[in-house]
Amino acid sequence: MTQLYRHFNAHGDLLYVGISKSAFDRYMQHKYGSKWYGEIRSMTIEYFPSRAEAEAAERRAIIAEKPLWNVTHNQPEKPQKTKRPATSKNLKAKLTFDLDEIVAGINFTVQSMGKIYEAATSTRQIMPDGYFHITTKKPMTSAELGLVELFERGRFKLTRGGINMCTGIRESEAKVIEHEVTLISSALLRRHLLNEGDVKPYLAQLMPALDRYTQAYECLIG
Repeated sequence: MTQLYRHFNAHGDLLYVGISKSAFDRYMQHKYGSKWYGEIRSMTIEYFPSRAEAEAAERRAIIAEKPLWNVTHNQPEKPQKTKRPATSKNLKAKLTFDLDEIVAGINFTVQSMGKIYEAATSTRQIMPDGYFHITTKKPMTSAELGLVELFERGRFKLTRGGINMCTGIRESEAKVIEHEVTLISSALLRRHLLNEGDVKPYLAQLMPALDRYTQAYECLIG
């Protein structure tokens, strides 16, 4: 089951349309990554049996209802021009991901990484693919450490490339001092996002989140 949610301001204006398995979890993620979060006064939720159906409904809603803060599917219509043969010069790349979702996901993950850093000792086994093994100062469950939250709520997936912010945790609820986590490196995340279509108009929104992620990631891996 996937939820399609709409956020409105005090005047009833539609601020944002999005989809999530939990609209209330996404509401909290917007708190960390969306500058319009403070304007939210109400929310509506629709339920769809599959993500594909929810994505189709989201696209239709954004195009028809013109929410104030959606980027994807919400660009102004341009005058029709005479069609020309496609060449490398007149083909313009477009964003293939929801920028607001990406920024909120990065900021939410940074918050979880801070919790991990505070609990971890200096003993870390770092692998080139982003996998690392950490020990904690005292026995903790994955939930207490924040790994479950990071895996279930802090991750996001680009439309193209299949990059997950967090791809694995040890799900045992036993209190242990050894934990496993896999994070995309800050360099790889930056490279993929900055090469994803024409991001120049959105750098002011994207770069602060990337800088925060880089700082948190470097602190975490030592």
